Amino acid sequence: FNIPNYPGSANNSFRYLPFPWIIYRSDFLQSDEEGTRAKIFFTKKFEIGLSGGLNFPIDSNTNKAREGMPNTDILMGVGPAFIFRIIEGNGHHRLTAGLGLRVNFSINEEWNLTDQGWLIEPNLRYWSTISENFNLFSGLSFSFADKKYNRFFYDVPVEFSTSERSEYSAKNGIVDIVGSIGISYDHSKEIVFFAGHFVSNLSASANRGSPLVENIFNEGYLIGFTWLFYESDEMVRR
Repeated sequence: FNIPNYPGSANNSFRYLPFPWIIYRSDFLQSDEEGTRAKIFFTKKFEIGLSGGLNFPIDSNTNKAREGMPNTDILMGVGPAFIFRIIEGNGHHRLTAGLGLRVNFSINEEWNLTDQGWLIEPNLRYWSTISENFNLFSGLSFSFADKKYNRFFYDVPVEFSTSERSEYSAKNGIVDIVGSIGISYDHSKEIVFFAGHFVSNLSASANRGSPLVENIFNEGYLIGFTWLFYESDEMVRR
């Protein structure tokens, strides 16, 4: 990843994140490139899934706007996601509308958890099969958070105010609007490469006036690959 330190930051950081990924498909529970979800209401149109979020720790020494302020801990969010399938397109085109609800916690070096509020994220997501080996994926979302969540990023306590960084108390409201697009390439059944780009817009942010918001527009990208190293007999039959 090459991503901003936080929404509105002028500093981007390179990050590397290997993680295991389980693909599972049954009539009720599924876990694949669309996330982990379960079918509800006995219809193919509605599903309930898992919404997650992650913000890496911020080193204030490498972030000019936060210079002299404490470093932040890692921030993680988890909660349900409600999904409505607008277009299924026989697997070649998929369009979904979703609503993610996340409770967030910061985690320090001693693995202590601190409540950091909640976030709501309505979104649209689209997938398309371009050719036998290439797939397109894209999304549009905006996030709304409570005061506690926004304070994590945008508060400036009086003891850390300076002549160039005034005291600021964050409020609840819109965090940002994010558009993303990417492409994947199936090199083989076992190896898939992917790359993506996103732009974050803070022009409607409730905390646009924070001195920690340096950029109204952020952008970042990711590249990676997946390696399928084990497949059960049941998956082969499916």
